[in-house]
Amino acid sequence: MARRRLPDRPPNGIGMAQRPRLVPRPINVELSMNKLNKPFKVPYRVNKVSHNNSSTTTTTLSSSSSQRILRKRSNTINYSGMDVDKNNNLINNEENNYLINDKENPKILDKKRLTNALSSQRLMKDPSRLDNIERTLKRSFSVPIRGYVQRHSLPLTLGTKKKIITEPRPLHDPSDECAIVLYDPSVDGQMIIHDPNLTTNISTNEKSKSNENENDNNKKNLKRETIHPKLMSNGLKNKSLLELLGPSDSSLELSNKKFANVPVVMDPKLTKILRPHQVEGVKFLYRCVTGLAMKDYLESEKITNALDSQQDSSKDLSLDELINKDDKDSKDSEDSKTSKKKTKSKKKDKKKKEVIPVLPAVNTGAYGCIMADEMGLGKTLQCIALMWTLLRQGPQGKRLIDKCIIVCPSSLVNNWANELIKWLGPGTLSPLAVDGKKSSLVGGANATVADAVHAWAQAKGRNIVKPVLIISYETLRRNVDQLKDCNVGLMLADEGHRLKNGESLTFTALNSIHCPRRIILSGTPIQNDLSEYFALLNFSNPGLLGTRTEFRKNFEIPILRGRDAGATDKEMDKGERQLQTLSNIVSKFIIRRTNDILSKYLPCKYEHVIFVNLKPFQNNLYKKLLSSKHLVKGEGGTNPLMAINVLKKLCNHPNLLDFEKEFADIDDEDLHIPNDYEPPSSKSRNVQTQYSGKFSILERFLHKIHTESDDKIVLISNYTQTLDLIERMCRYNHYGSVRLDGTMTINKRQKLVDRFNNPENEEFIFLLSSKAGGCGINLIGANRLILMDPDWNPAADQQALARVWRDGQKKDCFIYRFITTGTIEEKIFQRQSMKMSLSSCVVDAKEDVERLFTANSLKKLFQFNEKTICDTHETYHCKRCNAEGKQIARASTMLYGDATSWNHINHKGLEKTNDHLLRNEYKHNDISFAFQYISH
Repeated sequence: MARRRLPDRPPNGIGMAQRPRLVPRPINVELSMNKLNKPFKVPYRVNKVSHNNSSTTTTTLSSSSSQRILRKRSNTINYSGMDVDKNNNLINNEENNYLINDKENPKILDKKRLTNALSSQRLMKDPSRLDNIERTLKRSFSVPIRGYVQRHSLPLTLGTKKKIITEPRPLHDPSDECAIVLYDPSVDGQMIIHDPNLTTNISTNEKSKSNENENDNNKKNLKRETIHPKLMSNGLKNKSLLELLGPSDSSLELSNKKFANVPVVMDPKLTKILRPHQVEGVKFLYRCVTGLAMKDYLESEKITNALDSQQDSSKDLSLDELINKDDKDSKDSEDSKTSKKKTKSKKKDKKKKEVIPVLPAVNTGAYGCIMADEMGLGKTLQCIALMWTLLRQGPQGKRLIDKCIIVCPSSLVNNWANELIKWLGPGTLSPLAVDGKKSSLVGGANATVADAVHAWAQAKGRNIVKPVLIISYETLRRNVDQLKDCNVGLMLADEGHRLKNGESLTFTALNSIHCPRRIILSGTPIQNDLSEYFALLNFSNPGLLGTRTEFRKNFEIPILRGRDAGATDKEMDKGERQLQTLSNIVSKFIIRRTNDILSKYLPCKYEHVIFVNLKPFQNNLYKKLLSSKHLVKGEGGTNPLMAINVLKKLCNHPNLLDFEKEFADIDDEDLHIPNDYEPPSSKSRNVQTQYSGKFSILERFLHKIHTESDDKIVLISNYTQTLDLIERMCRYNHYGSVRLDGTMTINKRQKLVDRFNNPENEEFIFLLSSKAGGCGINLIGANRLILMDPDWNPAADQQALARVWRDGQKKDCFIYRFITTGTIEEKIFQRQSMKMSLSSCVVDAKEDVERLFTANSLKKLFQFNEKTICDTHETYHCKRCNAEGKQIARASTMLYGDATSWNHINHKGLEKTNDHLLRNEYKHNDISFAFQYISH
């Protein structure tokens, strides 16, 4: 059989031999372990044969007696002292000697010339040798195969491997049927981002000019760099391989080539999850943080300024024409025409200069927005989708950001980490959650929080293992110095109303971090006044509304004067104009959706404001406190803040008071203390609910829930003392309950929430402090919620009320707010309504919001109206109810922030409600009136 000849060229034109197998071969583990465990043996037997003055190593094969002599090791040569003397052209060693290093017997060999290629003597004798080497290296490389045909487009050049710059392309297919395109360069144009890590896009003419100048400068610099005065140790010039080969024009063009932007498409696994309103929110966030919203705002301002300038110029032209008609001389008319043209051109130039909008000098290049969606709309998921998109892709094919910081309350640190795993999948993105556990830090058990934050800040490039830092406001404020030299790509401030004070330490600490993209998450951006709203906007978009004094002069004072019920027509008109101007500016950088959207996805929600009558003992104590010289007298007092707290505690339960302190100037006989009343110092297990209207209702509610249904309930209060009383009542009645307040550590909070949300858990009561856990916690295991007492800040109450009606809820929700009738709690509720109406005008851009309360009427806090069934309903002057408070006609639409459009229910109307707990209260006289809101 003839011997098979090998081909003279590879069949594919790339290389010899076969293609590598894609499927790995199976590994015999046992055989591999046996081979690795065997000791290593030299393949030849070694025998040492002694000679006269030296020892040489010989090897003998086991099969034969013939000896095989191994190659001697080459002597290493020391080139020290071999530099060329420029004057004598000799080696700087004595008598042209050189030293050979031998470990045992160093020898000096006389006058033996070096024969290597870079020897100094050889180069001195043949100066053209370096030119021949350079010419040889620059020669085009050819494959040493006969008849070789090149099958690829890569240039065959000798030297370092050139960097291949590929054209950017979108990470996901933008033409897919379900694709969500966040950025389309054909529609949105060029992206303008003031970020030191990113280059701004310029027009094509400027691009070409700048590229030409850069190419020329690069060539000049390379020519200059080829001349190096430095010498190597052997006297040769120190040249790099790039200098020897020379740069090619193609490499310069590739390095300076600018590619067109590509579309940015959301990850398909998130596309399947997001709802329509959430997709809209992610698009809005992306446009804001990439500067596209600011670009649209500047262009709109330019157009409006241009229209105004055209109107002014048309007026000027009409006046000039009237003047020119009176001129009779043609020369004068010609002169006037020429002067007209000059004045017109001057005016146009001036107007052009005025039209160009310039960002204020205060602006630091930070672009962001405020996500003011109400609670339960999925702000967390929308921000995760934005963050994941920025970390993975960008208009140039590379990711836009390297790092992201999520700042949130301490109770939500683990919740954010769990949400990342829930929506992106386990192992997809590993965050650094500073939750108080040392095991979760970078350095392990021996690391501190400062070391972990410092290591996260110093990581760059491929060393960024955990790109997302989840940290609380307090921890970040203490360790903000560790982030001084760190460039953060994106900052998410959850529950961002913490930044409402622009002079607080938290605000200044977060503002000092170098971050060009900032997003504030808050369902209640306006809590008390417009100055807090300005602080939030100034953090997300610095300099957008000017300085603090300019904002107060231009917007805050006119709007507040116009919103007052006693404002004049002139003040109301000015306030409306400034409110419209403010909303036009702010609407580009704030997104606000209400809970009405959730009606498509969640069960029905019934929210009630229940006005509770005081018990006789409470009523008597309330009057005594109002007449007390020690605490309150008339409309003022020596210590009004302490008086407000005492009155609020009394509305909850008399056991919350310190009788010896608050009633020091009143005799015990005047207090009319019942005989069976046990003071707080008695430490009785019974709470004595018969002396509190709220606790009487609460006790009946809990009994009905425990005996007639499988519902769970959340009880929220601003005072831990109130939670203590409720906990005592639950233990007395053997009700299972759990409690979360400020004393619980951060690590245990999420476990407690997960345990309560488990349907198989026996505890059906969750006691929650509004200050500790009222923000961000999901308690979807319960479908009923009671807010025991109101807060001055309406945002705090709104946050607390939104813990139950959220994504994942499967039952109809019933929410109750307890307000004591005619007391200071009604004044607080009215103050909340005034602040909510301001928020509705500025944030929600609602029109025709009722002006119900004046500033003077709300100052009369210490007035007790014991004859009314609802003082708030009387201030509404409701036309849908009769004199007894019975509702005759329903409102056409229910607005969540406007209680005037809710259902108004008097005590007799409780009998016909759809809630069995309220129907049971018709038999008792503790509820005087109620407002009811139905979601859908």
